[in-house]
Amino acid sequence: MRAREYADDLAAAVDAQDPDRTARILGRINALLSTATAAFTLARGLLPPGS
Repeated sequence: MRAREYADDLAAAVDAQDPDRTARILGRINALLSTATAAFTLARGLLPPGS
């Protein structure tokens, strides 16, 4: 849900040609991707071998 909100915000910022807002939203997207990557890595480590 958050990714969809960020995508909509990013599209609006690009349409408005607002580089500062675009950069802020891209920063939030990158933080979300980093969090998701860490969560997947953690979850993968908790699975039994061969799963």
